[in-house]
Amino acid sequence: MDTQLKDYLLRTVRIGVLVTVAMVALFVMLPWLPGTPVHDRTAYLAVVAVTAAGALVIGRLPWPSLIDRGWGHHLLYLWSIGDILLVTALLVPTGGADSPLFWTYALTTVFFAASYPLSGQGTLVAFTVTCYLAVGAVTDTMPAVADVAERLMLLGLIAWMSSFLSRELLDAAAGHAAARDRAERHAALLAQVADSARHVHDLDPERAKLAVLTALGQLGFHTAALVVRVDDDSCRVDAATGLTDDGEHDLIPMAVGVVGEVFRTGRTIMLEDCPLDDPSVAPIRGEGVVEFVAVPIQVDEVVVAVLLGGTAQRGLVQQDQAGEFELLAGFAAQALENADRFRAEQEANERLAELDAMKTDFLATVSRELRTPLTVIAGAGRMLSTEWDAIDDRTRQELLVQSNASVDHLSRVIRTMLDLSAMQAGQLRPDIVAVDLGQLVSSVLDGLDEDLARHQVVVSGTTDVFVMADRGLLARVLDDLLRNVAVYTPAATLLAVTARPVDGDVEVEVLDRGPGIPPAVLDGLGTPFLRAGQINTRGRGLGLGLAMAKETLRLHDRELVIASTPGLGTRCRLTLPAALAQPVARTPRRSLTA
Repeated sequence: MDTQLKDYLLRTVRIGVLVTVAMVALFVMLPWLPGTPVHDRTAYLAVVAVTAAGALVIGRLPWPSLIDRGWGHHLLYLWSIGDILLVTALLVPTGGADSPLFWTYALTTVFFAASYPLSGQGTLVAFTVTCYLAVGAVTDTMPAVADVAERLMLLGLIAWMSSFLSRELLDAAAGHAAARDRAERHAALLAQVADSARHVHDLDPERAKLAVLTALGQLGFHTAALVVRVDDDSCRVDAATGLTDDGEHDLIPMAVGVVGEVFRTGRTIMLEDCPLDDPSVAPIRGEGVVEFVAVPIQVDEVVVAVLLGGTAQRGLVQQDQAGEFELLAGFAAQALENADRFRAEQEANERLAELDAMKTDFLATVSRELRTPLTVIAGAGRMLSTEWDAIDDRTRQELLVQSNASVDHLSRVIRTMLDLSAMQAGQLRPDIVAVDLGQLVSSVLDGLDEDLARHQVVVSGTTDVFVMADRGLLARVLDDLLRNVAVYTPAATLLAVTARPVDGDVEVEVLDRGPGIPPAVLDGLGTPFLRAGQINTRGRGLGLGLAMAKETLRLHDRELVIASTPGLGTRCRLTLPAALAQPVARTPRRSLTA
């Protein structure tokens, strides 16, 4: 039974007992008062004694336990019937139907009007009228019809007014109790939200998401999920608790379903019956889930995610509690935004550290690449100028060769840096012509004859193959690819240069069976000035070869694809449009700065 109703009935019993005791005291004094209506004192006092005994018994009953067991109403009905019979018995020795004690019926009427439903009230009013008319008939003391009608109408009005007032009081008390319960629930929910919010401000994004879902679990939801926006048409589950992660990363269309509606409208949706045919709530539709809530998480007035919670507990999801769930979503939005900012700052710091390391490495590399040939040139020139007469012709020739080689190296380094800069700035346009691929490959290999002398070089499929490209730029791409094989693979390594037609294009592949490239290094290939290994132990070069190759193919609207497996070798593949005509004899442009 409702606690409020039980308290009301217990108070009614207490008042009923007190009124009965007061009336018994009045009835005891009545026979000795002047003008007493009592004609038969013995019978009258006997009825009063029975009334007092009844009041004593009623007052001694364990009413709280009787009401809890469901017997309280039955005993109240018996009490009311007994009171009506006792009042009727008091009318007989005090004047019958014309007795002034008739108005004692008003007390019993007020009592049952305040205690029973309308059906019970009507029954007891009818029983009261029947008893009164029976007294008049038995004692032959029935007053005039008008007097009887007046008495009974007034008694009915008392019953109606008492019933109305008691119902109003009960409704008001129930309303206050409901309001108090709601306030207590809101306070408890707010306390839980505030307590949960303390744990969601983790700067790690994954821990922040888990804390948000855990906070929802602390509010009574045994399944929870965080659905994030992927694009304008779809979303996906980013994190979930209480379920397996099957399908966690599947895309969910936002055109239909409750989650899509929350994304579109930004409104919280709370349902007391979890829809079984809605794919968007599948992440929280665990076994036994009957109620669920979907709350938008907004950042800068844009719904970026939806917080889902499912529960098997009936009554947990109530429409007037949307504000508390939205408050938790607000905490979650702030936490996720802070975590994203922290992650962005971390990534920026890591990138700055990488750039600083690259700058340091670049300066050291450029310094070495420039200082080494300059040292050779300076040393050879100084010896030739100071020791010309003391050295023989052979030594002079060797010094000049070394000096010229260093000049060529410096020229190549500077030209490469300027060409890459020109490419990236859009100042270099490829001169596209038909190029004899076989002749070009042979020319590049001839230039690397000494570097690749100890490698097994195999060329296939390039004879009579023509492609549309800038001859000078394509020659540099092939030179960089083949030079890398010469530098980074051991002697006797197989090097295969292959060309094959593919859908109107020509696919050129440079394959080596060297040690391969580690995955960590492979991801950064093609980044200018990025080189693997330590500055003091790796080979010479600025790390611009592959960057130039990728930029060159970008100018041709193509790309360089590099695949490598440590221990098995590296495969570099590029495609160029096949040429339908023989190449026109032209002077190739090797460089913008040549």
